[in-house]
This record gives sequence, structure tokens and C-alpha cells, in this order.
Amino acid sequence: AEAASRTSAKVSLARYRMASRQVMAVLARYSKRIEKASIDEVYMDITAEVSQASVDDLDEEGRRAVELTKLADGSDAAASVGTWETASDRLLWGGAIVAARIRTAVRRETGYTMSAGVAHSKLLAKLASARNKPNK
Repeated sequence: AEAASRTSAKVSLARYRMASRQVMAVLARYSKRIEKASIDEVYMDITAEVSQASVDDLDEEGRRAVELTKLADGSDAAASVGTWETASDRLLWGGAIVAARIRTAVRRETGYTMSAGVAHSKLLAKLASARNKPNK
């Protein structure tokens, strides 16, 4: 039998599907409201989880993830915690904390890194996630 050509042979997605299932299992512990957009992209509504978010609950890896979080203007999110006055700002900060928890859990349990975007809409979250690649 002749070997398949790299240009015409179909690629097996079995490994990627398995990895996706592993990551989804971790994500499911953090929210029941998950929308899978593709094999490697999901949207999560973590509004309920945000109200319980506290930097004090994070381990060292989670704290580092929050410290690396950048605001839209490029400034460090951690440096401006005390200056946020609106409920919307506090929700976004809580979202960054929950995202750090999720990213830490995914890395520990699967070995995979991931990026996350925290925003009030899916479109903005997607843009924020793209800005935070890789692993932020």
C-alpha cells in the first residue's frame, strides 16, 4: 500500500477531542453555563462564581496569573484594585480571579495552558482572550 500524502490525507482529531473533553471536565466544575464554540474554545458565564471571588483564596500560581492580568490600557490590573469604584469594575476583577483559578486547575489537571478573556460580552471576552495569548 502506498503511503498517504501529507497534502491529501485527513488528520485525526482524536487526540484533540480527548484533550478537549479533559479540559471541559475541569471547566464544568466552575460553571454550569458553558457554551462550546469549537474544539478549543468555550464561553463560560461565571457571574455567580464572581461574587465569591477573593485574591486571598488563590495559591501562588493563581496570584501570579492575576498579577499578569492587563487592563485594556495596558496597565497592571493588580495595581489598580483599590481604585475600582463601580460594581462593574468589581465584577470584572472577580472574573479575573475566577479565570486565574480555572487556568490553574486546567494546567494542574491536564498539563495544558490556556488563555482567558473576562468581559461583559462574548465578543469582548474573545478579543481579550486573543490579546492574552499565550497562557494569560
